[in-house]
Amino acid sequence: MAISCFYTEIVINQFARDDENIYQALNKHAGFWNVHRYCLQSTFFITLSRVFDVSGDVRSIHTLLSTAIKHPELFSKDALRTRKIAIVHGTPDWLEAFINEAWEPTVPDLRELRKSLKSFMATFQALYAPVRNQVFAHSIVTDQQLINELFERLRIAEIDQLLYGLRDLLSNLSDLFYNGHKPALGKNTYSYKDRITEDVRRLLKHFGLKIIAQHDGISID
Repeated sequence: MAISCFYTEIVINQFARDDENIYQALNKHAGFWNVHRYCLQSTFFITLSRVFDVSGDVRSIHTLLSTAIKHPELFSKDALRTRKIAIVHGTPDWLEAFINEAWEPTVPDLRELRKSLKSFMATFQALYAPVRNQVFAHSIVTDQQLINELFERLRIAEIDQLLYGLRDLLSNLSDLFYNGHKPALGKNTYSYKDRITEDVRRLLKHFGLKIIAQHDGISID
């Protein structure tokens, strides 16, 4: 959800920034887009806060990794075999060779995965938690200049890195759980930016921007 909200807003802004005619078309429905933009930002910060929540009673990245560390047997070859049999509803010929190649992590291995969160957690606490807590969650700060100052501390490149890191960690953990593959953080590429860009493009067309643009003699394809 955090990834979808963040990049959806980014792409909408890119459409508006790159073409004045598209900006004017969006501006004809400024009220709708302003509400939509606020909802995207609010959901992004609230979701990110929940992901990094250290409380023991929430489903966060911390509780997920803590559970993995406490129960390394979840990643054993026997457990993997049971999951695969349940998924394919049987014992195919390739199963035993697949299981034999699976990687079984130790508790120290799983703790290393949790260590990868430290830098992201520090970035979140320093930059994003204040915006979530003071602007969206509790509205402590109402002065627009102070709100602007909080947002000016944020950098798209840092958010890119933060979201990629979370996505990569969860993807590797899922791959370990379902396929027994040893995690290799930082080596995967993901298509979520392209997918979201295409979704936004279709959304803008759905709201009639293509018709407006054609009327003005431009194309948004």
